[in-house]
Amino acid sequence: MIIIPFLGAASFSSSIVIDNSAWSLSFKWNTRFQKWRMGISNSSGPVIEGITLVPNLLLLKCHIKDNLPKGDFLIWSPSGTAQKLGRDNLGTGLNYELWYFEPLEVIQHGLI
Repeated sequence: MIIIPFLGAASFSSSIVIDNSAWSLSFKWNTRFQKWRMGISNSSGPVIEGITLVPNLLLLKCHIKDNLPKGDFLIWSPSGTAQKLGRDNLGTGLNYELWYFEPLEVIQHGLI
C-alpha cells in the first residue's frame, strides 16, 4: 500500500511510481459540485480524467483500460470519520487519505 501525498491546493499534480512505472496524478476541486476529481497520465499522456474521489470505493474498479495501473486507489478514513469528504480534509494525517493498493493487496484486504 502506498499513501499518495496530497498537497491540498485546489488544483495540483503529483508524480509517483506505481507498478514500476512513472505516473502523474492530477487533482482538481470542483467548487460547484463540491467534489475532488482525479486524472491519471503516463509517459504517453492522459489515460483517464474526471474520476470522482468517493470514500470507501475502489476508484478504478469500473474503469477497464489496459493502460491504467494494475492495482486500485481508495479514499480511506484512518480515523473512521463519518464527515463528508471536502476541500480541506483530504491528505496525510487528515480525515481522509488517498491510498494505492497493488493488485495482490486488493485481494488480500478483501477490497474486491
